[in-house]
Amino acid sequence: TVTKAEATNLVTTRRGAYEGNYVVVEFDYTYRGAQPATVKLYSWKLEDGQGRLYDYASEQSLDYASTENRDLEAMDMKPAKRLGAMVFEVTPDAEDFTLIVNDLIRPQTSKKAEVYL
Repeated sequence: TVTKAEATNLVTTRRGAYEGNYVVVEFDYTYRGAQPATVKLYSWKLEDGQGRLYDYASEQSLDYASTENRDLEAMDMKPAKRLGAMVFEVTPDAEDFTLIVNDLIRPQTSKKAEVYL
């Protein structure tokens, strides 16, 4: 569940600030499996209204997630809700965003979903 999505020119973390054009996405992830599992590397993408795709910015995402206690990547999961965050660096004229998501535990076999931000 996406709980927050915002375009910003500044991402502030404990390690410092990143200036640029970013979209910050915070989400809650609920794992409902019966067995513990490990979150795979994020393969989510952000698409703008012009059809341009953006990968998440790994350094900014890890710093932001750690600062906000939303560090989910590569974590062993037990059935529970966890908090996560991703930061995407976008072009200055980007707008009208769609987050393209798949399951964080089984990304290859899950169906992709589109979340309009």
